[in-house]
Amino acid sequence: MLKFILSVAAAFLSLAGVIQANAYDLGAQDKIRIRIVEWTASRAKATNWDMLGGEYVVGADGNVVLPLLGPLPVAGITPERLAERIGEELELRYGLQESLSAAVEVIEYRPVFVLGGVANPGAFPYRPGLTVLQAVSLAGGLYRGGEMALQLQRDAITSGGDLQMLRLQRVRLLAREARLRTELAGEPKVEMTDTLAAGGVDENVLADENALLDARSQSLTSQTEAISRLQQLLEGELDAIQRKIGSENRLLQLSREELQSVGGLVDRGLAVSSRQREMVRIVAETESRLIDLQTLELRARQEMSRAQRDLLQIQTQHHADIVRELQDTQAQLSENAVRQTTSANVLDQVANIAPAAGSLVADTGEAPSIAYTVLRVGCSGGWSASAETELQPGDTLQVSREDSPSMLISRSGGCSPTAQAAAKEESAETRTN
Repeated sequence: MLKFILSVAAAFLSLAGVIQANAYDLGAQDKIRIRIVEWTASRAKATNWDMLGGEYVVGADGNVVLPLLGPLPVAGITPERLAERIGEELELRYGLQESLSAAVEVIEYRPVFVLGGVANPGAFPYRPGLTVLQAVSLAGGLYRGGEMALQLQRDAITSGGDLQMLRLQRVRLLAREARLRTELAGEPKVEMTDTLAAGGVDENVLADENALLDARSQSLTSQTEAISRLQQLLEGELDAIQRKIGSENRLLQLSREELQSVGGLVDRGLAVSSRQREMVRIVAETESRLIDLQTLELRARQEMSRAQRDLLQIQTQHHADIVRELQDTQAQLSENAVRQTTSANVLDQVANIAPAAGSLVADTGEAPSIAYTVLRVGCSGGWSASAETELQPGDTLQVSREDSPSMLISRSGGCSPTAQAAAKEESAETRTN
């Protein structure tokens, strides 16, 4: 019986190791959807945190910028761990009494890149289970016929133009990011830094961003000043109403005293009852005016509360817009970097493949054997793959003839599927022992 229990435990630990090894780690350009729910046990009610929920893109720095929390490092962790971290950060920073539940879903993976002897090298959307052969199909299949040299020329021209446009776009994005960070910090002007200068940002681009910063600042100032002037008018109106209420209260007190005096005279026959009725009417009118003034005071206070709420809403929305725009800009910078890398790789491939006859067809006319090489981020080199090998998001696949040298391959024993499978088996065996 004991042996059976130990064998079941070992099998469970082995399965847990495989599941953990297959867990997906987030990285730059991954698009995720976050949903946060707060459970109130006393009311048995779940409330969505729509301010934090939504779709986000992992930036080039491996961070996701969330409202209330700011940048969170997510590169290299699983969506499940990120969900736990979001709940922990919210409870830690804001001392929440109720429990929070966060869910993170990957809705768009970072792309894979196909280079070498394919019809359309470039970046392609990843989907779970994507194999080498499917990736080659996405890239238009292998080069065929004798028009490869012409196609390579076209690729070189297109990639060169794309690369130039991407570099200009990156300059604008860097300047925009600097302006948004300046605006978020509440500083009046974007200053030139060594990082911006190294990125190609010049004074003209910076001047455009500063002009936009001034315009946005003036717009926010105009809105806040308009509400502040409204608050001042309401305060003046409220002060006038309160003075009128004070006067009416004094008049009411005097009228009541006079009514009491006249009533005593009427009881003794020293005054006519019409005088008493007149004083009753005056007291009633004074009380009515006092009620109207108190209603006006209440409305004035409501308008002041509404103006204060509008002011806070404008400021909060402005901050949220800056954070969202900054995140979008960082995502565009990440995409720009990937596209530049792809265009540069295409140019390198053209330079290396063009002198070699311009076709994957062998000199004998027979179809040659095709070699597939995979390069993975975080690994020291690439490894040979088969057509059925499954790729991961961010992988780079090079397609070439077996008799031609691969530009990517530098045998890396720790990253190849064979080495990973061996490592898993060894780890499971160690846990069993």
